[in-house]
Amino acid sequence: MPPRPAGTDGTDHSYRMVVVDRYKRMGEYKQNIDRLMSLHVAFLMIKVAWHYLGNQLGGLELPQIVLGMVAGEVVVQIAYNLAKLGTSKESLRLLKIFNTIQALVAAAQVLSSWQYHFGTKTDGIPTYRYSKPMLAYILSKKPDYSVDTVFANLKAFEMFLDITLLLCLVLATIVSHKMILEKMEMKRDKHNVKADRKDAQKGGSDNESDGDDDDKGAPAAASLQEDKPKVAKASSTKAQASRRRLA
Repeated sequence: MPPRPAGTDGTDHSYRMVVVDRYKRMGEYKQNIDRLMSLHVAFLMIKVAWHYLGNQLGGLELPQIVLGMVAGEVVVQIAYNLAKLGTSKESLRLLKIFNTIQALVAAAQVLSSWQYHFGTKTDGIPTYRYSKPMLAYILSKKPDYSVDTVFANLKAFEMFLDITLLLCLVLATIVSHKMILEKMEMKRDKHNVKADRKDAQKGGSDNESDGDDDDKGAPAAASLQEDKPKVAKASSTKAQASRRRLA
């Protein structure tokens, strides 16, 4: 087997075409947003199921804030799909709308969680009204369980659920904001490249016009060159006449 030619053993990687870091970051942003959005949808469904159990076990109504979060999540998903992130038809305007809706839903989540866990509407005493029906159900099945322990675990579960939902929203909002800034920078660079090309083309046309101005004397030189055969023909005619006289 003949030896491998030099430079083809993988050591020429530094000379090959590579993807610009900016486009790598855009791909990473999209992947992170996909993961965070999927996690948020999953935990939001768990939250809806938790409140539904409170409705079934304790006759509690579904809170309006949860229904509002579901509606906001639907709008976020629609804006996310319309923005076509990571494709050639990616829309910066829809990406901004997507980011704005994310921020609004995150703010609503913060307010609702704060009111529920710190009892801002019940004189500073949190009620954990959706944990109590589940507590009664568990104690009816397992009467030997400690009431305080079970109730503390249920409150911790609700706190964990709300914090996870909030973190997913906040992180997705931050990532999409970074993606917007990167997209705007790419748009400015593209505009600058187009402007530089126009300036270069304009400069080339000016140089051509200057060259045309410098060549205005060329026809005169050409006419002199055309007159040279006529002078040579006249001199030869005079030479023939002088020869005839001598003869």
